[in-house]
Parts: sequence; structure tokens; C-alpha cells
Amino acid sequence: MCELRKFTEIVNFGVFRSFHWSQNIPEFKQINIIYGWNGTGKSTFMRLLESLESGVSADFPEGCYVAENENEEIFTQGQEFSTGIRVFNEDFIKRNVNFEQSTSQDISVTFGEKAIALAMEIEQYTEVYDELKEKYDKLQEEKDRTGKELSELFSQTAKTIGIAIEGAPSRKYTRTQAKADFELLVGKRVLLPAEYNAYRQTLSQKPLKRLEKLDLSRMGVYLNGIVDRASDLLCQSVRHVPINELTQNTALALWVEKGLQLHETLRSRNCAFCENPISDTRMRALKNHFNEDDKRLKASLDECINGLRSCRNELHSISCADEMRIYDELRPDYLACKAVVDRQLKILSSAINDYISVLNAKKQKPDRAPIAENIPSAETLIRACDRMNFVIDRHNRKTDSFDKAQSLAKKCLKEHELSLIAEKVDAYHTLIRQCEQRLIAIRGNAGDWSENTLSGLSNILGAKKNELAKNSGACPILNRNLATFLGRTEIEFQPRPDEGGYSIVRDGHAATHLSEGERLAIAFVFFVTTLEEENFTLADSILAIDDPVSSLDANYRYQAFSFLKEVVEKSKQAFITTHDFSFLKILLNWAKHARGKKASFYMLQCSNDAQKRRCSSLAPLDNDLNRFETEYRFLFHLLKTYENDGTIRSAYPIPNIVRKVLDTFLMNNVPICGSPYQRLGKIDFDERKKASLYKFANDESHITGDALDPALVPQTRECLGYLFEMMHAVAPKQYEYLCEE
Repeated sequence: MCELRKFTEIVNFGVFRSFHWSQNIPEFKQINIIYGWNGTGKSTFMRLLESLESGVSADFPEGCYVAENENEEIFTQGQEFSTGIRVFNEDFIKRNVNFEQSTSQDISVTFGEKAIALAMEIEQYTEVYDELKEKYDKLQEEKDRTGKELSELFSQTAKTIGIAIEGAPSRKYTRTQAKADFELLVGKRVLLPAEYNAYRQTLSQKPLKRLEKLDLSRMGVYLNGIVDRASDLLCQSVRHVPINELTQNTALALWVEKGLQLHETLRSRNCAFCENPISDTRMRALKNHFNEDDKRLKASLDECINGLRSCRNELHSISCADEMRIYDELRPDYLACKAVVDRQLKILSSAINDYISVLNAKKQKPDRAPIAENIPSAETLIRACDRMNFVIDRHNRKTDSFDKAQSLAKKCLKEHELSLIAEKVDAYHTLIRQCEQRLIAIRGNAGDWSENTLSGLSNILGAKKNELAKNSGACPILNRNLATFLGRTEIEFQPRPDEGGYSIVRDGHAATHLSEGERLAIAFVFFVTTLEEENFTLADSILAIDDPVSSLDANYRYQAFSFLKEVVEKSKQAFITTHDFSFLKILLNWAKHARGKKASFYMLQCSNDAQKRRCSSLAPLDNDLNRFETEYRFLFHLLKTYENDGTIRSAYPIPNIVRKVLDTFLMNNVPICGSPYQRLGKIDFDERKKASLYKFANDESHITGDALDPALVPQTRECLGYLFEMMHAVAPKQYEYLCEE
């Protein structure tokens, strides 16, 4: 393990365009202090040292260098240096320290390239997870919304079915029952309007009593027998000696015939009307007129007439059931049949009356055969009754099976309403099924490690978070080193087991802000912690530290220096750069008296080459930096002794020096909180000159990336005059002391 002695040359390494080690430059020792202002190449030099270990520089792939160790071994780009090198610079901080601030303003930090990479992966996977979860939630919302719409559809259908089967909204039939009935539905069963109304009518009715049917078959047979007998009687003829007077006067004939029968019964020969005796001649004439054959014929005719009257009376006694006793849907048919029956009853009754008249005429003139034009028959009436009985049978069957009919009506109406929503329900089920399939695909399973599923991403995130949490074991060391570096314990680290990294607390509460100096201190403390890794030996390694206290207040610099010194003294070789003059003084004082360590002191110089490009080089530390106790006096001396030769090369570093001298002067003479611009505003001096001086110091001292401005030379001469004039006017004694050698 050898120390680095020098860079024989450095070419095309950023601002080190063509550096060659000269004889007046002392070789590197165990402690090497390098002073340089901003823009002189401190960061580039640190990157050069970092690339020396591996021999490769990603920032300057075309750069070339020749390095030499204490054994005079030569190393160029592409060759690994013989000694391990650890570099603390801005690049290290970017790679290894990641500050995060939550929405609640709490600050956390993650250390190490691997941990930061893990944290970035976790963040990326978390974003993917959140996007997938958002997609999952939207699908779940769509599924839930569809399910809700389906439930609402079933709820509405259940209400419709309730109205259909109960006649009004009912709580007896619910959404759950509608869903269950739909599952049992086999095919669509949509009713025709007439069917629908019939079933509704069935459910709206109450059960009616059975009705008796009209059975006229026996009467019809009896009537036919009478008519047949009467037809025979009408054809019979009786021989007798008619009495013209009786033949011509039917009423008289009836009266005489009855009187004769009465006299024969009483065995009286005297006339019951006039009490005169009836002669034998008259008696014989009457008996010849009313003989036995005539009696028998008339008796038979009377039997037929009585039978017909009996049939007629039976017809008159027939009463059809009132139509209100018939179910509504049968009533039209029943009324039609009843009208026919009523009409046929009248027709048959009239026919019987006519037939009786014919028989009575036969009785009056038994020797004649009257013709009956309207022979009574019950066949048409019986057929009409049969048709009405068919309706009555339907009525009676419905009464007998009323519960079954209503159950069937309910079933058919339910199936009808459910069939009407079948297409919508199927569409909802399809959409829900598709959502569920996509949800399952996004959700994944417990053993899934896919980056396309929530379970897989959850497993991946869990594994990476566990791995990240393992990096939290150095918390006690970090807290101890940070307290040593800052000289106070108010800021501490607390491990975050679930998320990895550390939460930062101040005075026991979550920190919500950190100064730049505190952030730098935290980064440097972590850098020191990495030097304690098992695979690294500090005593055999080279340390390179770039501006370790650049953002720290003066109060903390000595404390930070003590921590830095302890680390550096343990290393084989160290390189420390700074742009801060007061810290340089601390470093120089320590390095000159470090026990067992030799030191070299350098400064970085910057100038312009022939192409007016900025070029840096390493040079021995200017003796003036040792001579002057403060950077302020040293820089003032540089400005006072500056000779303007008219070249940009000589004028280029002046704005940077002017800015630092102006800031210090303003701070000494206007001790208020505020920016340099605000302090300058308090100075009693020519406003135009103050504005020109401030613009020159502020604009020309920062890298802009633009081309070099030829006006820099005359502006430098003018603004230096303004600066000295203002200092002499505002603080003449201070100006006098600064001008002393």
C-alpha cells in the first residue's frame, strides 16, 4: 500500500486541460492541504483522485493522467492504483445521501448507494403499486357500482312483482327472493298481454261458490215421449153420432159432457139445471155423441196435456245463476250462453203451449186430425244448456283448484317480470364477471412475485423494505459521530424499520428543517461510518475530502475540525481541499505540527489559455496565505497589487475576489441580518457606483456558460476604483490598516 506522490501530467480532465508537474511543486506527503476558490477546479481534482482507484472516469472518458506512487510506480488511465481511495465530495453525497421530506414536513435520510438504489426501487415499485391499486380500486368501484345497479334492478322488479301478485306494493316479496327466483328461471317466459291480464285477474279475485249445472236430459226424454204419444192420438179418429149444436159450440159441448158425467155419477135422470126429466131419446143422443172411444181419446189427450203442462212448469222453474256469481274472465262466455238458454226456454215454452192448443182442438173434434206446426223439442235447449254447463264446469274447476290457480298465476307473473329483465341481468352479470376476472388478475396470489400484480408487488416491496431495514443497524455509531462532529446532541437519527433509512429528530421531535451545514455534517458523518466497514482498512487507504465545512457556521468549525483531524490522522494519506480562508488557517496550523505526519500545501490557480478557455493547475501554496492572518486582508492585498495589463487572463479571477472582499467589508460595517444587497443599500455612497460594483461582483463571479466578455478588462479597472473609493469613504481607518504592509 503506497502513497501517491504526484501527477506527472493531467490532460483533458475538465479544467485541467494540460497540467504538467513542475520541479517547484512539492511532492504529496501524508497530509496534503489544497486551497482554491470556487471555479478553480477543486471538485475536478477530487474526481480525478476518485477515478485513480479504478483507473476509469465516467465524467472525463477522454481524460489522461500519469500518476506516480512513493515506489516510483507509474499509473495511467485504465490501471488500478495500488492503494484504496475513499473520496468525500458532492458526488459522494449525491450517490449516498438522500434526504426526503414527507407531506407533514418530517425529514428522513437514506444512506449508501445500495440503500438509495433500494429506496428508489421501493419508490418506483410503490408508484407502480399505487397505479395498479388505483386501477384495482376503480375496477372494484365499477364492480360494486354494477352490483348496486343490479341490486336496484332486482329491487325495482321485486316491487313490480309485488304489485302484480298483491295488487299493491308489498314487502312480502323482496329483492333477495327476486334474485333467487331469477336463478331458477329456465328460458324466457314473457306473457302476452291477454295472458298477463288474465293472471292478474286471477290474483285479484276471491274464490266463488260452485254452481249447479242445468240438467234437462230427463225432461227432454219425458217431453219426447209425450210428443210421440200425442202425435199418435192426433192421428186417431173416433166414430160417434155428433150433435150439431154441441159440435159447433165447444164450450157448450164441454158443459154438457161434464153434466152428463155428473148425472151418471149421481144416477139421476132429472136435469140438475132445470130439474126437468131427461128423456131416453135425449140420453141416447148424448151417449152417442160422448161414447167410450171418445172418452178414452180425450182421457189420453188430457194425460198428454197434463204432461206438457208439467214440462212447461219445469221450464218456468228453471233459473240460471246470476252472472255475478261467475268469475270475471268466464262472465262474457257465461252471459252469451245464458242468453241462448233463456231464449230457448221461451221458444220451447211457446211450442208446448201451441201443442197443448192442438191437443185441445183434437178433444173438441176427435173425428178430425189437426196438424201441429210447432212440435215441441228440448234438443236445442239441451245443447244450449250443455254449452252453459261447460262454462259452469270451468267455473267449478277454478273454484275447486283456486289455490293452485293463484299459485300458478303468481309463478307465471314472476317469471314474466324476471324474463323482462333477463337481458339486463345477463349484461350486468357479464360485466361483474369481467371485472372480477380482471380484479383476480391484478390481485394475484399470496406466492406471487410478479410485477404486474398487487400481491407480487407487495411481496417485492416487503422484501426490499426488509433488505433496506438491515441498513439501519449503524444508528448508534451515526448518532455518536454526529454529536462529536457538531458538538451537540440535539439532532439524532432514529431507524425506520418499515421503510428503511432514518428519521431525523431535533430535541426529541421530528425535524422539519435542516441547514445546509447540518446536511453536510450528516453526510460527512455517514462517510466516516463507511470507513469502519469490514472490507476497508483506513490505515492502508487514501482519504480525499472536499470542503468538509463549507456550509458550517464559524462556531462549529473547530468542533468539526477536531472530528476531521481524528479521522485523517488514522489514514495512510489524506487530501483536503477548502475555499474558506479561516478554515485553511486552522488546517495549516494543525498540519505544520501534526505528530508523525508530514504535510504539503498547495493552491489551485485558474487562468485562460490561448482559446480563452478556463484552465486550472496545481501550485505551491502562495506565501502570502501564510503571511496574512485573514483571507480578507490577503484578498484586499491581491486587489491592491493587481496590475491591469489589459488581458482577460489577468482580469478573470478579480470579480470573485471583489465579491468576497465586498461581502466581508459590508458584514463588518453593516452588522445586520440580510443579504449583501440589503447591506449595500445601507451604505452612504454614490448609488450609481454601488449598483455598478454590485452587478460586477455578483454577475462576473459566477459561471454562466456564456462566452468570455471582452468588457471584463475595463469593468475590472472601473469597479476596483469604486470599491477602494467606497471603503475609504465609509471606513477610512480600516482602509488605512488594510493598506499597511
